Amino acid sequence: MAPPPASSSLALAKRPALKPFGVLEPLSAAAPWAIFPRKKLDVTYRDVAAGLHSCFTLRESEREEYERRLTQHWDPTGHSMVALSVRTGFDLLLQTLKLPRGSEVLCSAVTIPDMLYLLRYHGLVAVPIDLDPQTLAVDADALRRAATANTRAMLITYVFGSRFSMDPVLDDCAQAFAGMTYTGERRADVSMFSFGTIKIATSFGGALLRVKNRTVLEEMQRRERRYPSRTNVFFFKRLLKYGFFHGVTTPAVYGLFLHACRAVGANHDQVITSAIRGFSGGELVSLIQFRPSMALLGLLYHRLSTVDDPYIELR
Repeated sequence: MAPPPASSSLALAKRPALKPFGVLEPLSAAAPWAIFPRKKLDVTYRDVAAGLHSCFTLRESEREEYERRLTQHWDPTGHSMVALSVRTGFDLLLQTLKLPRGSEVLCSAVTIPDMLYLLRYHGLVAVPIDLDPQTLAVDADALRRAATANTRAMLITYVFGSRFSMDPVLDDCAQAFAGMTYTGERRADVSMFSFGTIKIATSFGGALLRVKNRTVLEEMQRRERRYPSRTNVFFFKRLLKYGFFHGVTTPAVYGLFLHACRAVGANHDQVITSAIRGFSGGELVSLIQFRPSMALLGLLYHRLSTVDDPYIELR
């Protein structure tokens, strides 16, 4: 008689990508006080170690080489650039386009507030477009009805990893990374992918943008080169903080953390959210107008060159 098939939990436990502690996760989950968090960072401690190594080994003199490696790996046609964040790239795009003040930009009704803030900062008007509740795609009829003579662009967000085909748009793919098989809609004017803290294949920051118009791309790159660079020390502290919080998400430790928060009257969601917020403590534009640290570039290259496509498909 053939042996019974392994349970799904054991099968998953054998996958090296089970995070954060691999095969120890089922043991952590078995603790009587264990509580499963609603979100875990998509990173292993091997990735964190790679980032820490980059903090001590990469120098500013290597920036051009690492940017070349990243952009060639992402898009061999030479139409991409790396930035500190999608917000940074979007701000650079708006600086470059110089759309007339009061111009309308059609936007997915579900998007992050910072993108709308940047539109207002550049004197533009965001016009929300409803989503199809079944597909999370922008409602094409609503899009046509909303377009006016004052419409200059569309910013379409792929919500929760959903993807759909759109002709020339500003393509916000922050939540749509699904491995190296998809690096942006080729018919979109701009596609923007985030590798921030809560994203798939996180490198705790960084973004890659694909820009169809080479003149626009080169001007965005020229402006970005004038920004000061984040330091490796800054990124080292970031890695330590997120490495700690990543360990907290193992069920046994998370249960203790949640009970400790309740004991002191703290809201655990607020504690975590405030700790992992990407940009806080100042006016947004002043926080995003930086170049990524060399350590961030090193970790981002490591993540993209070691993408676990089967795990991403499983997610």
